[in-house]
Amino acid sequence: SSLCRRAMSILMSAYGCEVGSAAIKWIPTGGLFVTGGLTPKNLHFMEGMHSDFMIAYVNKGRVSHLLERVPLFAVLTEDLGNRGAHQAALMAYESWSAASHDPSSSSSSPAAAVAGSRRLSSLGAAGGGGSTKKNNKDAATSVSSSSSLLVTFL
Repeated sequence: SSLCRRAMSILMSAYGCEVGSAAIKWIPTGGLFVTGGLTPKNLHFMEGMHSDFMIAYVNKGRVSHLLERVPLFAVLTEDLGNRGAHQAALMAYESWSAASHDPSSSSSSPAAAVAGSRRLSSLGAAGGGGSTKKNNKDAATSVSSSSSLLVTFL
């Protein structure tokens, strides 16, 4: 129906606008990788320079030219968030396990290892190679590095 098409148009415009804002904010010249449940399920609404998504993505006024340096990729894997959570849990466990064998360590659980971990909590601090940001409760989680950016929309 026309109402459903209009709703998807609005959604894809908002999605493209947010992805474009992330690209302008971090300028990931190695590529911006858009992932999450919305991307693979709605790829046909995102493809093509005349799609609502791409129009909103490039519509950044006088800074639009910066987007020419940012390759845009759609990640079709839907479980990337689960993979990241698994990796974070594994790193926390390994950190906790190593610390539990070190008598000078005060960590008593994997959760304590995560909370006190520099690697997880200060990725973007002073040349740390990336950043982690939670924009708002349902919007986006972004992890960036100096050359590429992964944006997951939930």
